[in-house]
Amino acid sequence: MYSVKSITQYWWLELIRGIFTLVLGLAFISLPGKSLVLIATFVGLYLLIDGVIESIKGVFSIKKDKEWWVMLFKGVVGVLAGIVIFNYPQFSLGILFFVLALWALIAGIIGIVQAVRNRKETYGGWTLTGMSVLLIAFGLLLLTQPYGSVLVLTVLFGLYAIIAGVMIIAFSMDLRSMNSDIKKVEKQLKQ
Repeated sequence: MYSVKSITQYWWLELIRGIFTLVLGLAFISLPGKSLVLIATFVGLYLLIDGVIESIKGVFSIKKDKEWWVMLFKGVVGVLAGIVIFNYPQFSLGILFFVLALWALIAGIIGIVQAVRNRKETYGGWTLTGMSVLLIAFGLLLLTQPYGSVLVLTVLFGLYAIIAGVMIIAFSMDLRSMNSDIKKVEKQLKQ
């Protein structure tokens, strides 16, 4: 999988993703009784934006990382899931939550594999692992309880998004620190 070092200069993409995720979680918690169409619209928009950010990271990493395609694949899955949910919010709960669960499981598994392969990295390991475990747990919850109360699932998604948003913001700060350290070392090597 890709090295954390290969994405440090694009730490700000993770920061944008984290802020958006946190805001989305707060919106879900503050608007738990809204209709399924509104929920589907928010979820679709989230997956679409998340997929675009991951795809951008994949494209930016083409020359820097031999496994850049993993980020691009994860991004494309997110974009496709977002488009389906965003454009067809009238789907039944089962289909909506199945697509969301599938995305969460794929993204979580990819994240766990990345965390294991990059376990020697000194930056971002716990946040990537934590986000991935959280995604897998959320995906499994949706698969096992697809017809649960919309209110309960909305609040659960809101809590997930708040926790994940904070973790993603922390991860972006780890990447920013690493990027700063890399620049210092490069500057010292040039002298």
